[in-house]
Amino acid sequence: MEPRILPACTLLLLLASVASPPAAADTYEDATADVRMRVLNQWTDAPGAWDGVDVTALHVEEDPSYFHFRIDLVDLSTNEGGVKHDAATYFISFAHGGKLHAAGIFRNILEDAWYANQYEVDPETGSTRWVAPLDGDGSDAEGSAWIRAPREAFLDAHGAPPVRGSAFTDLTLTAMGHGGGATCCVTIEDINRGNMVEAVDTVEAGVYEVQHGGREGQGGLRLTAERPFRASNGGAAVLRYAVEAAYEPGGDATDDNRTFALRAEGVPDGWRVHLPEPLTLAAGGRAELEVLVETPFVHQHGGSDAFDLVLEPDAPDGGAAHAHVALGVHYLEVPQPSGHHPRLWLPSVALGEFNSNLGAPLGNADGRIYLNALEDDPGDEAVAVRMAQWGAGSSEYRLYACLEPGLLMGLDMDVDGTGALELPVSADAPMQGAVSGRIVHLGPGQEMRSCYPGSWGDREATDLATLAGAATDLAAAPRSLEATLAPLPAGDRVPYTPGAQLVLELAVGAYSP
Repeated sequence: MEPRILPACTLLLLLASVASPPAAADTYEDATADVRMRVLNQWTDAPGAWDGVDVTALHVEEDPSYFHFRIDLVDLSTNEGGVKHDAATYFISFAHGGKLHAAGIFRNILEDAWYANQYEVDPETGSTRWVAPLDGDGSDAEGSAWIRAPREAFLDAHGAPPVRGSAFTDLTLTAMGHGGGATCCVTIEDINRGNMVEAVDTVEAGVYEVQHGGREGQGGLRLTAERPFRASNGGAAVLRYAVEAAYEPGGDATDDNRTFALRAEGVPDGWRVHLPEPLTLAAGGRAELEVLVETPFVHQHGGSDAFDLVLEPDAPDGGAAHAHVALGVHYLEVPQPSGHHPRLWLPSVALGEFNSNLGAPLGNADGRIYLNALEDDPGDEAVAVRMAQWGAGSSEYRLYACLEPGLLMGLDMDVDGTGALELPVSADAPMQGAVSGRIVHLGPGQEMRSCYPGSWGDREATDLATLAGAATDLAAAPRSLEATLAPLPAGDRVPYTPGAQLVLELAVGAYSP
């Protein structure tokens, strides 16, 4: 008798308002059928084809905001005639500016979901430390997986993002899969990671030359920005960029105090840049600066706009010392909930036969609903999703949906207004039902696809709004449950935090009339 949420759900949020193309991709090809095997941690010949691990190419490209990694494989789907992996990890590692970095994507076969994350690597032990979630996904149809990482994810030992003239060195991709049914749940001594059978393919890509970003300074000057590019829906905005200026002439320099000025170069049409006054720096000195930028409304999704912030001596004969950093905006291909995108849709995807057979006790088992601001999402499979009974014998059914991609901007809800939810629902038998719920802001943490509270971990959860609706007669024919969204004071101006997430909790109380 559990209710099912049908396609075409909408949620209206009351929100106030808050481009150059990627460089040509560098492609590193790899021979097929070169997968190696470990059985009981001993290398051996591969018994059959491991198409889901067999890499054919690694592609690296970038735009002013992001690095894009795409991994092409022989086959990610049925692998007929070969061996279907039951879990796989694709791990890209490299060195940049005195630090070791990594980006990895993992396929959870039980959820049929992909999880991408950023890591730092200990140079002495080789161990990895999780840093932040990244955007990533995979496609059986295309036989590929991809990761997108912001430029500031790969800061060098001095805290500067990758710039033109620098490089990712020792670039390596390692693909690893576990054999079907061969992953044991108890770690046995001398068996790698507790897996009795593992398949491994490695691509030694070597060096990637960085194509975008501000130029390195000279004469001891340096400019860095913690967040040099901001996500944008294309709405008019006032942006504040925190920039650090440093003067480290080195050698036996005795010129302890010099005055420097900032200028903006290549400012996009319609932008207004407000610069600080000239500053004086001693040798070895640093200064925190704020650059205020006003951007106009541009209904654009995809691409970037930027300008170069230049620091140089405030005198005609000041010499050749200078430093540059690029500051700009990246226009999101998938809009975020803000400004002129106040309506959220609830697309749905099926999770496959295995998950469907698990049944409702695990919740949301035959499909997954998520949130975004695309009315026509190409990834929407428009499937009806069963709500999970909230405890044995309970008359309440729940479902949780995450924003995808995650929260890439701040929120500014109109706390004096109200929004609305329309939820098409069907039931297997006549019953009464009323929908309630809330919108929750989660602090930084790893990327989630299953948004049930058990996966929140120790992330800070803040309620931003509540949902409440009247009881409605349900039947096998679709009916729409409606609810009013009431913003809470916490929803007024929620600042952007890297790795934050927005979750919709829906509860339907159902009983037989």
